[in-house]
Amino acid sequence: MFLTHFRLIITAAFLCQSILFPLSFSQAQQNGNLIIREDSPENYLVVEGDTLWDIAGVFLQEPWLWPEIWQLNPQIQNPDLIYPGDTIELYYVEGQPRITVQRGGSPTGTGNSINDTNLPVVVLTPQVRRQQLLSPIPAISLEAISPLLSNNRIVGVSDLDNAPTLLGSRSDTRFSSEGDIVFAKGAWTPGISSYEILRPNGEIEDPESGELIAIQAKLIGRASLLNNDNGEATLIIDNNLEEVRIGDYFVVGESLTLSSQYFPAPPMFNVDARVLDIEFGRSIGGKEDTVIVDLGEQDQIKPGHLLSLQKEDKLIEDPSSRRPLRIDGRQSMLTFSGEIYGRILIYKVFENHSFALVLSSDIPISINDRVITP
Repeated sequence: MFLTHFRLIITAAFLCQSILFPLSFSQAQQNGNLIIREDSPENYLVVEGDTLWDIAGVFLQEPWLWPEIWQLNPQIQNPDLIYPGDTIELYYVEGQPRITVQRGGSPTGTGNSINDTNLPVVVLTPQVRRQQLLSPIPAISLEAISPLLSNNRIVGVSDLDNAPTLLGSRSDTRFSSEGDIVFAKGAWTPGISSYEILRPNGEIEDPESGELIAIQAKLIGRASLLNNDNGEATLIIDNNLEEVRIGDYFVVGESLTLSSQYFPAPPMFNVDARVLDIEFGRSIGGKEDTVIVDLGEQDQIKPGHLLSLQKEDKLIEDPSSRRPLRIDGRQSMLTFSGEIYGRILIYKVFENHSFALVLSSDIPISINDRVITP
């Protein structure tokens, strides 16, 4: 998958509610569903470029289980935010693991309190304090998502029926680009002057019924409306990713934004859905690919929901049922549960479908694989 300049970053503004941090033991242990990595270090120094999800993965098999061990520290400012230079440390309460943060190398978990009589006396004098301005590390980085995150759209089957269509250009050329004047006709949205230029490039069908449920469209560029005379309009192309062609559509510009204050977490209800499409037309996918799932707003799915990938159950003939043959002539079948092999993060939600980023995948993803609550 191609990595580009797309730089949506999910920040960690509500770390106290949804962050996972390191834990260390000499060997892997399990506390309910909490599995601690055998190779986890005793502490971790946060550096520029870290994300909370990556740090969590160093210590825990399932990063989203952080609330079981994170301990807020009331002695420091913004105890629920983690910055480069902070150190994550482990301690115990009644034998149970907890983790806390040392701000910039200064102990903040256990140890001297502000009332400790052994604290040194500091004489304060007026001076200029120079301090590097740091921002909390993000919960998870979406830099690695392919351009499909920003350059592709899913539109309803009938959404393009009345959308304005490009008819030609002032230069009478077949293709147009940035700065060119073009002409189009269709139903324009009142009060809107900025439009995206889309080109259909595929269809999405329900894998079971074969019903057409949505149209895939590629973002070609953006244009601004100069004038509109009863649907016949003149526009200028503001920018383009590919050459703009006759027949391309103009739709209201989509503001592709993600919530800036969440950490991946499973939905609080059971999900049983399917992978409908992989990277817009591929049959096999893997880590950091985009998949389309048949979950949307009507299913209460939201950006930030973390879901698991699972293969279909497998039916295998029971050889012991052959002797003697059953009266009805049929063989008994054994059901083997499908492997849970990966995690996906929902990042863009439509009415009936969603885009999801593959965070992990031990085996290849296939169309119609199950999507379930972890």
